Amino acid sequence: MKSIISLLFAALFMQALPVGAQPTFAIIKEDRAAQYIVSGMLRSNADGMVIKLVHGVEVAGSPDEAIGQFSREALDKYPGYALINTLATPIPARKSECGISI
Repeated sequence: MKSIISLLFAALFMQALPVGAQPTFAIIKEDRAAQYIVSGMLRSNADGMVIKLVHGVEVAGSPDEAIGQFSREALDKYPGYALINTLATPIPARKSECGISI
């Protein structure tokens, strides 16, 4: 019974939207999350003489959250290395369909 009510509610909700419109909750979620390019320096735990520079793109609500996500991924991908420094830079939103203007 609950699933039937949910389907009816969803059908009525989608009919109420103008053609091409998105629900407002999807727009709010996109505004809060941004893309960050995160760079990190890894040092080998074995001898400390090997340094790797790694980069990644993270979707997060803040630079600190992006660094946290990146740190977990980098340390999982490169066992035997320690993360010694990170930098998160926001990626500007697209200004047109052609791409990003930096």
